[in-house]
Amino acid sequence: FTHDVDYPQIIRWIEAPRELLKRGPRAIGSAIGVPRGSNHFWTFREWIDFESQFGARPTFYFMARQGSLLQYALGRPDDFYDIRRPEFTRLFGELRDAGCEVGLHASYLAHRSAETIRVEVERVSHASGMRVLGNRHHFWHMDPADPNETLRRHELAGLQYDSSLGLEFFPGYRRGICHPFRPFHQGERRELGIVQVPPAWMDDHFDGRLAQNGITDPDAVAQRIVQTARETGGVTVVDYHSRGMNADIYPRWGPWLRRFAERELDAQIAFRTPGEILN
Repeated sequence: FTHDVDYPQIIRWIEAPRELLKRGPRAIGSAIGVPRGSNHFWTFREWIDFESQFGARPTFYFMARQGSLLQYALGRPDDFYDIRRPEFTRLFGELRDAGCEVGLHASYLAHRSAETIRVEVERVSHASGMRVLGNRHHFWHMDPADPNETLRRHELAGLQYDSSLGLEFFPGYRRGICHPFRPFHQGERRELGIVQVPPAWMDDHFDGRLAQNGITDPDAVAQRIVQTARETGGVTVVDYHSRGMNADIYPRWGPWLRRFAERELDAQIAFRTPGEILN
């Protein structure tokens, strides 16, 4: 279970009107809860409690670069939170106590520079007080012309693993393998010193992107992915945004995963954080 920390602090003056526009009168109760604070995106504890039922611990990927609404509008859609603030300091303490893993959620343009990635890793490590082993890119935004060059920059930045080689609209394994692997860099003719822990699906694959991927039975698709990993000794890495346990605004994200996991995941599955898989 892995989670990109996007939009963990709800922007009340944006979210309440957006819900009303999206759902009309049915969203009045939701919209009222936003300014009151009862309808929020700070759902880290909910993920920890849910995953503890299976003997699992979450991995959360935090963004080191703080963006803005203006930058978002101009094409640099980084998140708006600041991991140096007191509420995040307290959160990191809770995550350490719960045995969670913390990684980097690299900013939208971080793939352009190994130094940028390295600096962002250091910021998350310093803020969290935890060693950062791995990364997932925001929007899975690697170098579109040469993803392996981005992976090489991870290596230069000192990361041990990445989990960004996913598909935008479709669940499944982008390079056809459900095992952690070391990518081969064609330009340098060598195996890179970084492990790719391939994601299997993300929350919106079985929700907002059903129109694009044409999936009519998400449960059956997810079952096949899990079964493939079972039969081959592979891994099933799911990527759910941290705010996805808000069942009011995202009724098919965390709630669907909870139902699926309770029905399909049994004691034969060993739960590990991505960092633990490396050992």
